[in-house]
Amino acid sequence: MRQINKITSDYLQRFVFSYNFGDIELELYYSDNMVGWFFSLKYGEFEAKNLRLVNHPNLLNQWNLNLPFGLRCETKNGIDALSRFDFENEFASLYFLDELEVNNVMNYELRRYDE
Repeated sequence: MRQINKITSDYLQRFVFSYNFGDIELELYYSDNMVGWFFSLKYGEFEAKNLRLVNHPNLLNQWNLNLPFGLRCETKNGIDALSRFDFENEFASLYFLDELEVNNVMNYELRRYDE
C-alpha cells in the first residue's frame, strides 16, 4: 500500500501519480453541505466522478476488472471521514493498492462471505 500524503484541509485538491503505463489523476474535494469527502479519478480512458470517500478496503472494487490498482480509505474509528480536517490531523488515511493488494482484498472479502 502506498499512502497518499499531503492531503490537507483545502476544499479542493488534485494529485497526479505515475502508475504502470499511465498517470492516475485524483481529485479530492470536501463538501460542507454533504458533510464529507468526495473524489474523482481518471486513468487512461477510465473515469469515475463524484464518488463519496468512505471507510472501505477498496473503493474501486466494482471496477477491479478494468483497473490494475485500488483505493483504500481508513479511519481510526472505522467511521467515514466527515471532517474537513480528518486527513490533515491523521484521523483518516488514503492509500493506493497495487494489483496484488487488490486481489488480496477481494479474496479476503470472498472468504468472509463464505463463512
